[in-house]
Amino acid sequence: MTTQGMPAAGVVATYSGETVPPRVTFKDVRQRDLQATKQVHIIDPADKYDLVKGVFSDVMNRLKAGSNSQALNLYFGHARDTYEDVFNKLGTDLPTIANQFGTVESITFSRSAAQLTLSRIVEGAKQIFTIQLMRGQDGIWRIDSM
Repeated sequence: MTTQGMPAAGVVATYSGETVPPRVTFKDVRQRDLQATKQVHIIDPADKYDLVKGVFSDVMNRLKAGSNSQALNLYFGHARDTYEDVFNKLGTDLPTIANQFGTVESITFSRSAAQLTLSRIVEGAKQIFTIQLMRGQDGIWRIDSM
C-alpha cells in the first residue's frame, strides 16, 4: 500500500504487510534529527467491508435455515438474551422474516465498530434500518444491535 504522506514535502510512504512500524525522521531548526516510530495497522477497506458483510450474511443464512441458536453465536452476550427472546417469539415465522430484511446499501466501519445500512421496499416505500457490529477482544465481529 502506498500513501502520499506529506505531498508538499515530497514524502511518499510504501507499506507491505498488515502491521508495520514506520520510523519518521525530522530535522529541527538546529538540523538535529528527531525520530518517531509508531505501529501502523494496514487493512484494505474492501477486505474489511467483505468481512463485516460476511458476518451479517452468515447470521441471515442461519436464521433463514431456522438455526436460531447458531445465529445467536454471532451476537454479543448482552444482545444475545434480547434477540433469543425475540427469535423464540417469532418461532417458525423467523425464516420468512429473515428473507425480508432487505439488502445492504452501505457499510461504515472503524477498527472496532461497524454499521450496516439495509433497505427494503414495503408497499412501494423504501425503508432503511441499521445493524451495529462490534469487534470483540477476541477479534471476532459480532452483532451488537439491530
